[in-house]
Amino acid sequence: MQFKDNYYYVYDVNLIELLEELKLIEFNQFHDKFKRAVYFLGSTILALVSILLIGYGIYIFGTILLFSSGETNLIHDVFKAIIAVTLGLAIFDLAKQIFEHEVLFQTLEHDEDKQYKVLGKFLISIIIALSIETLLVVFKIALSDDKSEMLSAFYLIIGTTIMFVGLGWFYKTIRLVHKEQE
Repeated sequence: MQFKDNYYYVYDVNLIELLEELKLIEFNQFHDKFKRAVYFLGSTILALVSILLIGYGIYIFGTILLFSSGETNLIHDVFKAIIAVTLGLAIFDLAKQIFEHEVLFQTLEHDEDKQYKVLGKFLISIIIALSIETLLVVFKIALSDDKSEMLSAFYLIIGTTIMFVGLGWFYKTIRLVHKEQE
């Protein structure tokens, strides 16, 4: 807006196009829309899969409560419901992260921290889901008479622990790189 000769002059400028013309940024609108559409489709499908898994867990749990008979293995069915719901929540969290960071809140700048934050949040979701699954497997084996699978549960605990240590190393490395850049 400019004041001249007792009038205000207002200019309507498409800032993105102007910056592209001045070669200050590189922005391809078709590529951006295509990428957002693919991420939208992928995150929507993941969200639907997660809702189906959560619904399946609820169905199993409801079936246990309503139609439980002496013939069914109650603990096995409860664990199956918990596994379905936990997996559904982890997948939903991944879909939410993809949707928020790639479809809704996309910026023109390439912030490397954003990628690390998304990856870190995803890894945290996976580690939490694996930790719950590991506990369920250990409890299921401990409650059963067959202890031959205990070695598999031990390997699962070791794998989850390695992922947890790896996540800690990932965050420590990122912090060290940021301190060096400052």
